Amino acid sequence: MIYTIDTDKCKEKGVSLAELWATLFLKSTPSIQTVFEEMLQKQRIVKDISQEYLITQPWNDLISEVILNSEPGMPNDSSFEILAEALSEIFPKGKKEGTTQYWRGNKRELSLRLKKFFKFYGNSYTSDQILEAAKKYVEGFNGNYIHMRILKYFIWKDSRVTFSDGTTQVVEVSDLANYLENSNQEDCLKEDWTSILN
Repeated sequence: MIYTIDTDKCKEKGVSLAELWATLFLKSTPSIQTVFEEMLQKQRIVKDISQEYLITQPWNDLISEVILNSEPGMPNDSSFEILAEALSEIFPKGKKEGTTQYWRGNKRELSLRLKKFFKFYGNSYTSDQILEAAKKYVEGFNGNYIHMRILKYFIWKDSRVTFSDGTTQVVEVSDLANYLENSNQEDCLKEDWTSILN
């Protein structure tokens, strides 16, 4: 079964997304408590100090993958794995200095982030354009990688942003999208500087 949910339609009817999900959840199981107990046993969710439920990262990644794979027109996994491997070759080997993070990450995680990128930006860009954007990104640091993002965050990163009113929100950031959408501006800047010097 395929569910399509339009958040604007929810707003029109005065239904929050949380209420909609809760209703679907209640309709899908006779015992909410049993579901939560089983998920705790399987370590799909955990409780924090204040006894609030948190989703574990592996479970979150798996659910994200299921949702992304359900998208109409989503390419198969192998095409994302091939692109992930090619992108890895562009980034440095080893760990980013001062962190436990590897520059290249792992194929499964990179593939998932590429799927998220594809979901939000569609198939507007070719693999060659994506690889070229990554090359320009890495080359732009001239070997001084201290401020460069690791590959998985270059593709896609969920960043927590605190606004002036004190509210915090998760904002999606993609340096890959920035490089792709602004790729023609670098050449314009070079031409402008050349004409000034001449």
